[in-house]
Amino acid sequence: MTKACVADSETISEKFGDKILLNGAIDSHHVLIEGTPETVLAMTRETLNVMMPGGGYVAGVSHDSILEETPVENVIAMFDTVRDFGVYGRSC
Repeated sequence: MTKACVADSETISEKFGDKILLNGAIDSHHVLIEGTPETVLAMTRETLNVMMPGGGYVAGVSHDSILEETPVENVIAMFDTVRDFGVYGRSC
């Protein structure tokens, strides 16, 4: 997630997170396709830290689609990170 995207996500989460369900925000192109598993873990965790406070966030990729050119190891890294850090009631 770029700094601008983090700022936008923080603003949206703070402004609307208690009023609507927020979904996605894990970059399906730059992070999942172009990143390494370590990058995916770090950026997924950052997204969770930004989007989860206040409740109402469902983790997922941007545009609700994992593209076919996405490395399998990156998909696994994202799902493992969501499982480990994206459950309400646990601290990130």
